[in-house]
Amino acid sequence: MRSLLTRRTLLRAALIIPASLSLPGVGRAFSGRPQPPDTGKGPFTLPPLPYKFNELEPHIDAETMELHHDKHHAAYVKNLNEAIGKAPELATKSPEELIKMLDMVPEAIRTTVRNNAGGHVNHTMFWSIMKPGGGGDPTGPIAEAIKAAFPSFEEFKNQFNDAGAKRFGSGWVWLVKGKDGKLAILSTPNQDNPLMAEYGAYPILGNDVWEHAYYLKYRNRRADYLKAWWNTVNWDEINKRFTAAPAPAGPTADVSGAWVITGDVAGNPVNATVTFKQDGEKLTGKISSPAGDADLTGTVAGNVATWKFLLNYNGENLSIVFRGTVAADNTMAGTIDATIATGAFTGKKK
Repeated sequence: MRSLLTRRTLLRAALIIPASLSLPGVGRAFSGRPQPPDTGKGPFTLPPLPYKFNELEPHIDAETMELHHDKHHAAYVKNLNEAIGKAPELATKSPEELIKMLDMVPEAIRTTVRNNAGGHVNHTMFWSIMKPGGGGDPTGPIAEAIKAAFPSFEEFKNQFNDAGAKRFGSGWVWLVKGKDGKLAILSTPNQDNPLMAEYGAYPILGNDVWEHAYYLKYRNRRADYLKAWWNTVNWDEINKRFTAAPAPAGPTADVSGAWVITGDVAGNPVNATVTFKQDGEKLTGKISSPAGDADLTGTVAGNVATWKFLLNYNGENLSIVFRGTVAADNTMAGTIDATIATGAFTGKKK
């Protein structure tokens, strides 16, 4: 029997058998929702689709949309809620903040948060940049930006589809705005998002090339799915994302040398000397304070310096992150994120 099962049958069975068990002998109809998706208990919720499951047909079928949203996306939200339940001090962070600050997430749950906060952010964007009756040529600011960055819209689509087709295994393909303000095509594995520190880019649009996004309809024809997907894109929403993207970072500030830092975290004074060694955008160095000395690492993006170090607090190593805007007079001001509390600081170069 097992040898007779096709991959499509296995995928369909794995996804719908749990729902079918509540209705013996009756296959699940994908025109209704017998119970709400299970997202567990916690601060994160599953956003509703802005259209019906069947409204992206014939390009994406209703069955895939329902399983993708109600099962896969819901699972990312549930797993994220369960992980943050083990680190309640992170419950006030948005999913976007979590994937930007993964180095501050406790190591025991870091991979889970990376995968599931990434999946939550990716899919929340994905639903919004599609619509019934979508597609066509881009309009507005994004049209001009694509025209400036690529030989033509058709060539952009070809390059985008090619990057998606070549993504080995599961992942995403993106149009991003880099720190330099330029558009680029990026492919990421699994549920990685361009906002993560190692990519340092802003996602304008993205397509999901996990098999669960297309296999029921397209089977192993990922290239056909990539071509068809352009008939669903919502250029109005993509223009909103493009105009909301951060401005270029600008010239990299020079922060090398010693700085005197003062500030406050939840009523506790901060007094420290920070010594930076700078190599382009990369920072290393040391922070010295009454609480002890620690090695630091960080980056400089334009005039914003970010650095982190570990501080032993009541027997637990906390990741402390400083983010400061550097001024022309060699002063700095910004925020302190100590995981369990936040604060503010100012600094002056010696």
